[in-house]
This record gives sequence, structure tokens and C-alpha cells, in this order.
Amino acid sequence: MNAEYPAHGRWTFTINRVVGGVAEAVSDVSITDGVQAARAISFFEVSEGKIRRLVEYWPEPYDAPASRAHLAERAE
Repeated sequence: MNAEYPAHGRWTFTINRVVGGVAEAVSDVSITDGVQAARAISFFEVSEGKIRRLVEYWPEPYDAPASRAHLAERAE
């Protein structure tokens, strides 16, 4: 699906964290093509060894509001 996304070079991925079990998994990865950079949080449902459902979030980085800053930690 992402193979057709416009890129400036080869996509590289850095795995920040993966958590999962037999039927569900979550990944947090950083992605870059050398020009563009993003982060993706992906939720997988797995059945019979295959991904049956995938929901992804591509959050934009932002600073926590001042009133919440003491509760937040920036994910680099």
C-alpha cells in the first residue's frame, strides 16, 4: 500500500517500540526517506498468522500545552 507513496529516496524505518501478543500488536516506528520524516503508531489485529486489520495514526509533533507540560514527555 505504501509502495506508491511519493518518496525522495529509499524509505528507512526505526522501530521505537513493539508490543503484542498472539492476536494483537502495536508498533511505534519512525520513518524517513532522507527528506521527509514521520512517526507512525500502528494497531494490528492478527488471525491465523495474518494481519486482518490495521489502524494507523501519523501524529504531528507538538509541544504539550503549558497546563499539561508537567504530565507529558516528548517522544523523540
